[in-house]
Amino acid sequence: LRHGRKRNGMKSVQARIEALPFPDRAFERVIVVDALHHFSARQAALEELARVLTPGGRLLIEEPDLKRPAVKIVAILEKLLLMESHFMDPEGIARALDRAGLSVLSVRRDVRFRAWIAADKPTAGSVKRPIPD
Repeated sequence: LRHGRKRNGMKSVQARIEALPFPDRAFERVIVVDALHHFSARQAALEELARVLTPGGRLLIEEPDLKRPAVKIVAILEKLLLMESHFMDPEGIARALDRAGLSVLSVRRDVRFRAWIAADKPTAGSVKRPIPD
């Protein structure tokens, strides 16, 4: 947080992901990189991220792809180290985003070990898209 404050006058905020200190519809874009598996209450966190998105806003999540053998090994090691991590496969993340009221646009895997899941907050009168295959 100190490092962030020093750069370009950025404001640093420390808060629990399940109770963000921002008003409803505060952000057009939110990105979560390599962190979802560390959230203790993942569904509540996703619902909170949906709350702070504007209608039509986008949430992008990058997570290690649990379907990759190397990521499975890391997940086991983190359990053994009592890190309380809980990795989800990309389709499970998509289902959780759907439960949070977001419309999942895409689930993509890269050639290495990451998965990218994009979802939008529906606008008034828009039809929520089904989860892509």
